[in-house]
Amino acid sequence: MRNRIKITLIILALALISGVTYGQSRKNYKLRDKAERKTRPFDPTFNMKGDVHISVTFIYENGQLVPMKAEKVFGILPYRSSEDGEFKIKYYNSEGKVLGTIYQKDPTLYRSCEEGTGPAIQEISAGAQVTILLPFRRDIATIAFKTNIRDHEFTSQNIQAYVGRLE
Repeated sequence: MRNRIKITLIILALALISGVTYGQSRKNYKLRDKAERKTRPFDPTFNMKGDVHISVTFIYENGQLVPMKAEKVFGILPYRSSEDGEFKIKYYNSEGKVLGTIYQKDPTLYRSCEEGTGPAIQEISAGAQVTILLPFRRDIATIAFKTNIRDHEFTSQNIQAYVGRLE
């Protein structure tokens, strides 16, 4: 008799839990349907309507950043660092006029936390690729780099051949 009561109570509890779970899932489906009716359909060209920037890829050789290619990238330029950034990037037009300045972390350095690999901050190895993002301007001809955290001189690089081809 006691076992029969226990089994009956367990079945009632399971039925109650199932009913509550089913009711909650129905409520969630209704809320999702309501939200989807108010949402515009997905537009795969959404990021192609508006902000554009340039992604310039460099190869690190002999302590210098040598340009490899430039690409047009759709979307908002992801960072706007303060003027106390450790790596200053100035870009100029063909007459030498400064078009703008961007500050960011030094892309030629990386941080390693592994023991036995040397200092925590190290220089990237030769042949490594570095990407710098710039505002989209077809008149960018030269780019100059300056680092504030180590004693290293970078030569200015002419990227007009890469940027001028972008549409």
